[in-house]
Amino acid sequence: MLVYSNVIEVTTSTAMYFKSCGTGQPQLKKELKRSREEYVSTRILEDEDKIITELRRLNSSSTKLSICCEYGGMQMGYKYLFDSYLNIVGKHQKGEGEGMRWIININKENLNLVKVYHQAGI
Repeated sequence: MLVYSNVIEVTTSTAMYFKSCGTGQPQLKKELKRSREEYVSTRILEDEDKIITELRRLNSSSTKLSICCEYGGMQMGYKYLFDSYLNIVGKHQKGEGEGMRWIININKENLNLVKVYHQAGI
C-alpha cells in the first residue's frame, strides 16, 4: 500500500522520523504550505500497477528521496524502480539535488542487494 499526501501533518511526521535518523530535513514544508492553500490531497493506492506508476511519476521529478523500509521494499524497488533511483542519483552527481538515502536493517539475507544500491550511489 502507498499513501501519498500533501497534508502537512502526514509529511511532517515522516520528515521528523528521517531527521531523527540523521538523514536531514526534507524540503517539503514550504511547498506543502503553498499547496495546502491551493489543493490538499491524500490518496490510498492498493493496486500494484498504480502504485508503481505513481512512484515512477514522483521519482521522475525528484532530486532527493529518503526511504525507510523492510527488505521486501528494497527488492520491489530494485525490480520496478531502480532506473528512476539512478536518475535521482544522476541529478545529485550533477549538483541538482541531494540524491538518495535508504534506511534498512542490514543482515546476511539482504547484504548483496544493499551492496548493489551502495555501488549505485545510494
